[in-house]
Amino acid sequence: MVLPYISYAQAPECDYKIDIIVDDEEFTVEEFVWRMRAIKVDGIPTNITGRAEIIDLNDKIIKKYKPWTNRSISKQKTSSKYSPNLKTGEYKIISKIYVECDDTNKDNNIDIQTIKIIEEKIENEQGRIENIEPTQPKTEEESKEENKTEINEENKLDTTNEIDNPQLINEENNNKEIPVATKEVETNEASENEEFENIIHLRTENNQKNPNQATGAAVKESEFVYESSNERAKDLIILFLLVLSVLLNMILIWRR
Repeated sequence: MVLPYISYAQAPECDYKIDIIVDDEEFTVEEFVWRMRAIKVDGIPTNITGRAEIIDLNDKIIKKYKPWTNRSISKQKTSSKYSPNLKTGEYKIISKIYVECDDTNKDNNIDIQTIKIIEEKIENEQGRIENIEPTQPKTEEESKEENKTEINEENKLDTTNEIDNPQLINEENNNKEIPVATKEVETNEASENEEFENIIHLRTENNQKNPNQATGAAVKESEFVYESSNERAKDLIILFLLVLSVLLNMILIWRR
């Protein structure tokens, strides 16, 4: 990184520093954002020039930035946010400033920050963040072992289902075979339902008789009561006549 040369002869003393602003050391491609900030530590306001670059581990320059060129600064100055689209890997951000005053501490005129770009993060069942790593091809032995494990798990699952569900229908016999206990329960329920239906039908038939038939039955019952009363009256009259006849005979005999 090359900065313009300016003579410091008769320039007032000052002290300015530069900081790289990042939120973390590891980022995904979408998360990575950074800025740089120049701050006056001591001295007078002056003009500032700032440069930055991102390099990889092979010192290859990936990105270059020129946030300020001969810009005035009184206390501090912050660059815009930068969000470079970097590939996964480690990088270094190097930022430098140049001021027009006699900077008494040039060690803080440069800042270096190492960052790492990682794969997208996912959240596992325990709520912890994990990185998505490229999957490695499985060996033949691992594949066989995994298949055996899956088969054992399926057998355990089938056995558990048979134990937990004794009344399941036998699928091999087209759902025709049912456990004996289930048949007996269904037979008892069917018998009870038939008896209940017979009672309901009988009561319904009795309740739904022809109104004329019901009226006729009532008339017959009335006639029977009426005839019984007449017969009793006849009997009483005959008895009364007999008694009266006896009395008359007695009177006639007494007069003689």
